[in-house]
Amino acid sequence: MKRCGLPLQRRALLGAVQVVLASSSAFPISDEDAKPRDCRHGVWNNDTKACECDKNWATAGITDTVDFLEGVCEQYHCESDQACQEKLNIPDATCPIEGWNCYCGAWYALQFWGHGYETARPTDQDRLDSGDTGAECMGVMYSFSVGGTEWVLWILHWLWIPFSIVAMIALPFGRKRARCDHHTPSLWNSIRRCFGRESQCVGNCVMSETYNVDCLMDDLAWTIYVLDVGIWCYLFLSTLLVVVMFIWTVVLWVVVILTLIVVLIAGLFMGGGEVSGCDINCCAGDCCVGGDCGGLVLASHTHGTVGDIYWAGLVPNTPWYHGGGDDCCCSAGCCRSCCAPLAFLVWVFPVLPENAWGGIYGYFFIGTHHMTPEDRLYTSTDGGNQLIEFLRMGWLRPRDNHSEDAWRTQVYNFLQDNGNATAQATGPRTSPTLAPAELPSLEAQRTFEDGHRLHIGPAHAVMCLRSFSLQEDRCVDSSFDDYKENRCWICQEQPSCDNWDLWLSCRHLYCSKCSTKMLQRRMPCPLCRVASSVVLRGDKWMPGTDQSDNSNGTSVPLLSGQGPTHGPL
Repeated sequence: MKRCGLPLQRRALLGAVQVVLASSSAFPISDEDAKPRDCRHGVWNNDTKACECDKNWATAGITDTVDFLEGVCEQYHCESDQACQEKLNIPDATCPIEGWNCYCGAWYALQFWGHGYETARPTDQDRLDSGDTGAECMGVMYSFSVGGTEWVLWILHWLWIPFSIVAMIALPFGRKRARCDHHTPSLWNSIRRCFGRESQCVGNCVMSETYNVDCLMDDLAWTIYVLDVGIWCYLFLSTLLVVVMFIWTVVLWVVVILTLIVVLIAGLFMGGGEVSGCDINCCAGDCCVGGDCGGLVLASHTHGTVGDIYWAGLVPNTPWYHGGGDDCCCSAGCCRSCCAPLAFLVWVFPVLPENAWGGIYGYFFIGTHHMTPEDRLYTSTDGGNQLIEFLRMGWLRPRDNHSEDAWRTQVYNFLQDNGNATAQATGPRTSPTLAPAELPSLEAQRTFEDGHRLHIGPAHAVMCLRSFSLQEDRCVDSSFDDYKENRCWICQEQPSCDNWDLWLSCRHLYCSKCSTKMLQRRMPCPLCRVASSVVLRGDKWMPGTDQSDNSNGTSVPLLSGQGPTHGPL
């Protein structure tokens, strides 16, 4: 048995050439066997045993593997768009890069089995002497690369215009902060993490009593959101272009290498070589090593009692619902390394503001801004407004955490803690737990007049001497079932209380005892994670009551068909 050595290599190469040229009068196996060759766009030089290409033509490169092995003139060197259009008779043909084939679009790229459309070599010598030697279109792979790149670059060139227009239109609209977003996955939070400037907010940004940077960002929330989406689109398209071109280049060279391997293997057998005694070493280890999502640090939730209650935990109607921010969607190996940038950008896609109740429009026109003077606040005595209800955007929050018993227990334990865990966890930072003010007893509250405002920490409750209605008050079905049973979702006490609070930001109902504790701590609603600065405090469910009974004798009417009547978020 022969060992792997020089004779076998020479036989393999000789056999490979025989395989490629078996069906053509290709270049000779030896000087004695030399025969003229069809050089496609050139002539055969029997002295040099090679093709002499016409003007603007050259022998094919390695990526055109078969033509490269044949040594024929199949690489056109374009000079201008006009030359491509005239020689190919294709009006839209272009010369994107001088020295390459012409770009003619997908249809012409598919011609000749994906090799690309080309004109035949002129037989008139005068035409050849004048330089009219024909032209060729790019094949499928190069057309995909060039066409995709031009498409992405065109989008990147003009994309700023629509985003700028929409951002200007959105200037009057802001949001009324309903949850802390300083720890949610976002591009800017990730940048802050990279520079060691992670936010230290512990949830006290909600219902801020002073105007600060967060309030300014909230007033410009919709403009910032549009600009964020625009920046994200630029980053995503640029990253997608780089990643796809990289993967496409790898695929192209893999195809080239596999073609050469197939040819060489066939050549071994045709050349009479023996391979059974050869040791072929392959990549035995991991050829692609990727870890921690390609080295990218993804934004994550901060887990723990305080973090869960104020900004993490179960946040329904968001991309990370039932998911942990510490997990990465990247798979192992090469895919993780290549796709980690795209996975990161998908993870930090800008989240839509929770409402459009802030900004100039909310302050001056609809009275829903959290800094609006009390005499101009949009409250339940205003008669309701369909537009304001639409801008509340409750229709974007169809799910809640009502069936999550473990989460309910966590919320209950947090409320029973009286703020000790919060103070320990927050350390020297400002605690979201406010010192409870002296509130009238529940019995004393029932003596207040309808419409009386009871301040509870930074929030307040509007007294309402009636029971709530599922349809007219637009209560959440599951929460209204708890209300009818007089069993609060949080404390599960039955009977819970004679007074119940309707959170007007989300239409969830809690007993007044649990609701008061949450409002004092600026907590968002545990069912939908949306904070409310105003609640409607009414009576417990009275069996047999109907809409007419509920609406008699109160200045805080039911939510009628004319629109919602509720306080600000």
